[in-house]
Amino acid sequence: MMATNQESAGAPLLEIEDLHTDIVLRHSVVHAVDGVSLKVKAGETLGIVGESGCGKTMTGMSIMRLLPTGGAIVKGSIRLAGRDLVPLSENEMHNVRGNECAVIFQDPMTSLNPTMTIGKQVAEAILAHKKMTRADAMKRAEELLALVGMPRPKDRLRAYPHQLSGGLRQRVVIAIALAGEPRLLIADEPTTALDVTIQAQILGLLDDLSERLGMAILLITHDLGVIAGRADRVAVMYAAKVVEEGPAEAIFHNPHHPYTKALLESIPRLDQVQEERLYSIPGIPPDLSSPPPGCRFAPRCQFATQVCRLTEPVLAGDSDHRFACHHPVGMAPAAMPSGAGTQPSVPGNPA
Repeated sequence: MMATNQESAGAPLLEIEDLHTDIVLRHSVVHAVDGVSLKVKAGETLGIVGESGCGKTMTGMSIMRLLPTGGAIVKGSIRLAGRDLVPLSENEMHNVRGNECAVIFQDPMTSLNPTMTIGKQVAEAILAHKKMTRADAMKRAEELLALVGMPRPKDRLRAYPHQLSGGLRQRVVIAIALAGEPRLLIADEPTTALDVTIQAQILGLLDDLSERLGMAILLITHDLGVIAGRADRVAVMYAAKVVEEGPAEAIFHNPHHPYTKALLESIPRLDQVQEERLYSIPGIPPDLSSPPPGCRFAPRCQFATQVCRLTEPVLAGDSDHRFACHHPVGMAPAAMPSGAGTQPSVPGNPA
């Protein structure tokens, strides 16, 4: 897998700029992705985190142009290796999917055909992207299964999905995603249906594949614990917007948005007292068909002031760590970016 001249020169492999994706319903329009801008370098892992319904999956599906009925990209650009995917026809996108970018869905059982053997399903994906005989495709399928750590890969070619465990099925899904040797892999909650032990194995496998193949990974999850120690950068989404984005170390050790801080507070800790209740964010996310004015997190944030409820904060900060908050957590007023409000003196965890 060779990097293009553009990538080797330091330009991002994936560059999303001011992306807006709407879903038209019978009586309303849901603004599922609302002005998202992200960059991913070749070989980099970007984690996208947030509560259910915050726009994580819709951002990933917008890249793949696999939107639900009524869904459409209404504004913005998605550049993959310098090529804008938004204006491409469906036939052109067919060549991009699998070859340039691929996706791993969260439920491996529903991603596989229960009536076909594992070998046929992996070989079918290979033949869709590579010109070779079916016999050679089956040999390549065995190689891919071995690459993703499948025990006895030759024997598994004749197995059916129901004969494999959840972890082994997910390895098959990953092998299918790698069939076209993509430069970008979108992993949408790839471990949700797996137990903790198998989850660690699958995440370790993705880390290894990224390092060995030089492949960029967009890791979508609701759990900050999943991306701890494996994502290079993290983008925190809330109500269809990116509210904080930066290096993983900065996000985990020095978060500036109250929502990011609240997500971190909700993660169980080894040193936590057993009788202590796990922190939860009060309230619910806003209706994306009619989002409130100002900061969308304001109704759930104990730091919110009148300016938060009336004026939408912009994504500011330095070029490496950006956040959209009038009252950023852990920052003295003199250190706040231009346009930010004053830091409230209310102690305690943000809501």
